[in-house]
Amino acid sequence: MRLYFHHVGETGARRDFPRTIWNEINIRTVEESISDDNPYRAPLLRDLNSKFPSGKFNVWGVPQGAATVIRNLCVGDVVLLVETIRLGGCVPALCSVSVFEAQVFPELSKALWTESHFPYIFFFNTERIDLTWEELRRHLGYSDRFDPRGQFYRVKEGKPEEFLGPARYVKWLREERVT
Repeated sequence: MRLYFHHVGETGARRDFPRTIWNEINIRTVEESISDDNPYRAPLLRDLNSKFPSGKFNVWGVPQGAATVIRNLCVGDVVLLVETIRLGGCVPALCSVSVFEAQVFPELSKALWTESHFPYIFFFNTERIDLTWEELRRHLGYSDRFDPRGQFYRVKEGKPEEFLGPARYVKWLREERVT
C-alpha cells in the first residue's frame, strides 16, 4: 500500500466534497456518462459492480497534470484529501482506493463535477478523519514552508517514519482519527 495526498483547497472542497466525497454516487452515473465504444467502460463497470454490490460509492478525480503521479495509483493505496493548509489546515477524508482504471474519463468528470478537468478518477468509500494539515505535514517530515497547493503527491517510501511507514500510519488514522 502506498500513501498519497491531494491538496484540493477550500473552494474546491466546498464545491465538490458534497457531490462525491460526503455523498455517494450511483453506478448509473458512470454507465450514462461513459460512451459504449470506450474500451475501458466494460472493465470499469465490472470492477465497480464487483467491489460495490450496492451500486453506490464515493469518487474523486484529479487533473491531467497529475498523470505522472496518479498513473501509479493502485487498488489498496490510500489518498488523503487536504481541504486547506491555512491556520493549521484540515485533512478530512481518507480514501482507500477500491477501483481505479489508469485512463482518462473526461465525460464522467463533467457529469460528476460539471467540468471535464478531473479525468483520472478513482472509487472508494469515504472515511471521515480528524486530522490537521500541520499534523500531516509534521508526520511526513515536510518543513513549514512546504506548499502543496493544487498538487497530487505520492508520499515517499518509509514515510511517515515515526509510524514505520504508510500501512501503520493508516491503521493509526483509522483507530485514532476516524470520526
